[in-house]
Amino acid sequence: MAVLVILVALAYAGLFLALYRAEGLLAFYVMGAHLVFLVIEPLGIPWTTEMTGAIRPVVLIPLVFWWWLGRRDPQAWHLPRRFGASVWIIMSLFALWELKYFLEGQYLAVTARYEYYKWAYIMQGWGGGFALGVLMPLTVKRLRRLLGGMGFIGASLGLMLLASFVLGRRTAGDEVRYSPAERASGLGMGVFIAMGTAGLLAWLVLANELKTSQRRTIMVGILTGAMFLAVLLTTSRGPMAAVVITICVTLLVVGGRRAIGMVSAIMGVAFILYCGWGLLPEASKERLFGTFFTQYGVGQRWALLTSSFKMLETAPLFGRTREIAAVTGFVYSHQVITEMMVELGLVGLVIFLVVFTPSVVRWARIVWSRGVIRLIAAPMAVWFAFEISQRNIAGELSSTDFWVLLGIMMGHELTPRPQGASAEAWAVLETQATYEQLGGYTVPVPEPAT
Repeated sequence: MAVLVILVALAYAGLFLALYRAEGLLAFYVMGAHLVFLVIEPLGIPWTTEMTGAIRPVVLIPLVFWWWLGRRDPQAWHLPRRFGASVWIIMSLFALWELKYFLEGQYLAVTARYEYYKWAYIMQGWGGGFALGVLMPLTVKRLRRLLGGMGFIGASLGLMLLASFVLGRRTAGDEVRYSPAERASGLGMGVFIAMGTAGLLAWLVLANELKTSQRRTIMVGILTGAMFLAVLLTTSRGPMAAVVITICVTLLVVGGRRAIGMVSAIMGVAFILYCGWGLLPEASKERLFGTFFTQYGVGQRWALLTSSFKMLETAPLFGRTREIAAVTGFVYSHQVITEMMVELGLVGLVIFLVVFTPSVVRWARIVWSRGVIRLIAAPMAVWFAFEISQRNIAGELSSTDFWVLLGIMMGHELTPRPQGASAEAWAVLETQATYEQLGGYTVPVPEPAT
């Protein structure tokens, strides 16, 4: 059995890297920990929290070197990196958080296990994730591989969860929040499968911008339905709501006749849910839908939101990173934006919003543009729809996926050009290229004047 698991894991890793390359490693950095959990449990490998924390640093180093040493396509469209003020401000806020955490350790105690490891979670999720987003060489091909890698991991988790459930395997924990493995929490499985669904839908938008395929759309719809069913089996209400919002935004972004074609994908989702509805235990249905709008559903998130403001009575300007539960009644608020206020105070929140809001507006204004910029902006809008909803339903300051996306948005200019084109060559190409040329992967770069 152990040999079989190892062979399957190696084959999976080889196929994954062959398909998605360096961007596959970035997708794994964001959401690959649960794949590790699904391998180590059958092998009986002893595992610790510190070993889980080592997964991302082990991935980060080869990923950065792969980008650094990898061959560049001089004709590939890309968005140049932009080390502007917003990037430095976000990284300064991250450094300020780390400094506060250790300084507060002189007079505030660690009151929860999460707070003990929080400095490392923030370093990997916020600092490491944001830096990788900024450093990513953002070309159409690389973005497609990243989104495809996210969809591949999410589909793998979803299909394994469905197979495990159908085969009758149960975890020893809460049966309502299902997971095929002890260490892979049901909530974590739900979030990552939903995240993979968002990546898959964003990949579909990009792929159909390049070449429309009704067959591809239908297949993605069916796979999305299976993944959504897996999310429902985990009874994770946040991911469930975020997927619905993401599907709606996908239809809005696609628009026009293509939105009509996307209805076939939605029908695929509906068909899978109709066929699989009987799989959901009654307790799961009750938790997902019976308590969604009660004090244990939306009401609970509202309570977390309002309780966050209690920190303003204790540390209004700079917040605190430790002993949070003693003030607010929770370890973290489940909402990235309010958690910024809780842990960095009004000063940190205002600074964050000052750089966050213009970046979002800047990208939103170009989603329906024409040309190569739409190839990047349209799928990014789908991914952002998931992140802004999910990470303000069940998120924290160490939510890696949120910071990777924000790093990509803040760390790149919005003027695409071929990697091998000088500023002068780009000025000529920009005025002469047709939309059909811009819609492809490459456009011939004009020869420099002699």
